[in-house]
Amino acid sequence: SPSRCTVETLSCIQPRGKFSLVLGESELRLSGKTELSSAWGNVRCVVRFPKPDPYKTDKAGNNQFLLVSFKEGVPHGAKSAKMDAVVLQADGKKTMNLTLASLAGGPGSEYSGPEPDALPRILLAAANGDRGGGDELALGQPEPSVFCSSSQVAYVGCYWGVKDGHLYPLREGMLFFKPPLFLPIDDISGMSISSDPRRRAVEMEVEMD
Repeated sequence: SPSRCTVETLSCIQPRGKFSLVLGESELRLSGKTELSSAWGNVRCVVRFPKPDPYKTDKAGNNQFLLVSFKEGVPHGAKSAKMDAVVLQADGKKTMNLTLASLAGGPGSEYSGPEPDALPRILLAAANGDRGGGDELALGQPEPSVFCSSSQVAYVGCYWGVKDGHLYPLREGMLFFKPPLFLPIDDISGMSISSDPRRRAVEMEVEMD
């Protein structure tokens, strides 16, 4: 579909590399060393979450991540593997000045400010362009009323199998990063937690529909 705005050379965590983000009238596209596209109606949610400081993991760094989760996986790459979500990186030290073309013609809408603020706003505006009837997407993000660690951050260190990452409990679901694994709240049917007094950790099992 025709492009309403193109954001050049964005850093992506999944798929990894530098990509152009094309916000079309009816779809989102990533263009770079591989190609990926999804209809806006296939976007389940958009979540902004902090990147842990690499030197002090109990503190959030300047950068933010932006997760775009899909209802159905979208093919990408030569082997046509399906991807359930893309993760963009927004640099808190950089600013953006973007224009989203109007669907009805006339002047476009301006979006400016730090990358972690401007990027999700223009992305949601494009995603909601042809939505209606209360089906508009809203930005999901960590909330202290939902979860806050003893270190006053929105995540805790977590292992998924042998993969070392961080767990973000969200109103929209559970997010493990990285690699990114998003479990939508509507698909979670149960949860159990067990602990061993000999260890400083708990094990959590999430049941999905």
